[in-house]
Amino acid sequence: MATEWGARCSGWPQTGILKLGMQADLIFLRLHEPDFQPLISTSDFSDVLQNLIFDGRSEWIEHVMVAGNWKVKNRQLCGLDETQLIAKQRQLMKKLVAETLK
Repeated sequence: MATEWGARCSGWPQTGILKLGMQADLIFLRLHEPDFQPLISTSDFSDVLQNLIFDGRSEWIEHVMVAGNWKVKNRQLCGLDETQLIAKQRQLMKKLVAETLK
């Protein structure tokens, strides 16, 4: 429901599934984290989505793939310089504050 059928309901029938030739946006979660518990998953019931929605934490994210490219692998940014991103963010925030206080 959260992927294929959610995409169809949103009017995007060509998304929400993993299929050869389609782009993949994936998030790999650390389901073994203590605060993700209780983790109940049977053939008739699962509380994984409920736990994620109500108690989700960034610490649970292990890997992120966007359009088939790794963005985070083993909790480390891929292809991005975090120091440069933080410096750019500070620069933009200074500019925003200066313009707001004029």
